[in-house]
Amino acid sequence: MKHRRYATEEEKEQDGSRRRFVQGAGIIIAAVASKGVSAGIEIPDDGAEEEQPEEVSFPPQVGDRLTPFARSKRGKPIRVEDVPVASKQILALPLDKKEGHIRHARTYNQLMIQRFEDLDNMDESTAERAAAAEGIVVYSAICTHYGCIVISWDKKQQGYMCPCHQSVFNPRNSGDIVSGPAPRRLPSLPVVIESGEIVVAGDFDTPVGIGSHVR
Repeated sequence: MKHRRYATEEEKEQDGSRRRFVQGAGIIIAAVASKGVSAGIEIPDDGAEEEQPEEVSFPPQVGDRLTPFARSKRGKPIRVEDVPVASKQILALPLDKKEGHIRHARTYNQLMIQRFEDLDNMDESTAERAAAAEGIVVYSAICTHYGCIVISWDKKQQGYMCPCHQSVFNPRNSGDIVSGPAPRRLPSLPVVIESGEIVVAGDFDTPVGIGSHVR
């Protein structure tokens, strides 16, 4: 006679952590808190949206600065020196510095920043973007598979790793897929440096979000 196995409290807690919701594009998507995932990531509370200007819900605009995603650090523009060289990605949101508004954490506003000194091992497009921004590259933080936040760093493969299904993306090769089920690469956001601050210089090079669609 087979005995039914009940989940332990630890397993229940782990399963619950895998159902963390992220906001974006009118759908709710699960993000997993597994090994290597920072527990300090927060999803901003946009409950006061109706009391704020419409512009805060816009995607990144040319001239926007970037500010840390973490609530405790949010509001101050990220400077080049704030980004350690060859370290794991930093999560960020767009900041309308002129108006003082942080744009809501919609799918298209969740970003990753990384800084490199050695540009030799990059594809031409990534090297050009990094050279224009003192080694800084910026990508969408939304996995193109199920829309989870790509908050992990795979040291072995030297790429961004999505904690939900372990898709890995290469920041040195236009965010292209290294491994995993993601159907396409991560969109890249062009930036420049002005007075030491990271500034949005254009639109994403491919659509942000899930699926295999291309522009």
